[in-house]
Amino acid sequence: MGAAGAGPVPVPALVFGQPGAGAELAAAQLETAGFAAEAWDGTTPHPLAEDPDRLGRWPLLLSLEAGPIACAVRPGPPWREGPGPADCEAAVALWELSRQRQRQVRLRARLVMDTSHLTPERLRSRLSQLPLVGLLRRGATPVVVVESFAFPIGLPLDHSWCLDARALQNPYWEPSLRARSGLDRLVQQFVLDQPLAQQLLAGVESMVLAQVPAWVASQRLVIRLAIGCTGGFHRSVAMAEELHRRLEGQGLQSLVWHRDLDDGA
Repeated sequence: MGAAGAGPVPVPALVFGQPGAGAELAAAQLETAGFAAEAWDGTTPHPLAEDPDRLGRWPLLLSLEAGPIACAVRPGPPWREGPGPADCEAAVALWELSRQRQRQVRLRARLVMDTSHLTPERLRSRLSQLPLVGLLRRGATPVVVVESFAFPIGLPLDHSWCLDARALQNPYWEPSLRARSGLDRLVQQFVLDQPLAQQLLAGVESMVLAQVPAWVASQRLVIRLAIGCTGGFHRSVAMAEELHRRLEGQGLQSLVWHRDLDDGA
């Protein structure tokens, strides 16, 4: 407890990831949300890596994941403090060293976020949307994040489940719908009127609801559901929006993100 009249005591948090994954940026964002956040990019040793049992004093361990190529092309702030490696080979070697040093800490992370395809602005936005301080309270129900994506660009590294929407009829082949995204009512109607779409949504909704008590008991913070299609523009977006709507209708905390939409959250 703080002194009378003092504000709430900041919650300790360790944010870690490979150089260029955004640990410094994320730690700064968490500072605005009531955390005392430390960033670690793995380029130097950290006491916790030598003694993982000390991790119990960190209520929040946030692991930021990004592939070596994504990290290599982020040579300067806000992604990386100071100059990066001079060439790609050196960047990959540094990425591998960092990942090895962080391995034991990563195994105990309470939250994992893939930053490979995120701009700094979008990473800040996503962290600000997660009510992390509230989620750390015992008995809190986790937030279910539903995220659309495009398979050719790559699967999200941080998803719990992945649903393939490519078997659905594609609005892309309808001239009147091609330029409209899955946020558009007409595209959503085209996708969701398909019986297979309803079957898939009902199945995922049922699985989520069945596991909520176990997630609460194990103190899970965030559950990530990824829905992919070919372009991440029509089917996956419409399906993600509808699943988000259904989960909120069941009383769950839910967020919907669209990784590969230009205006995605």
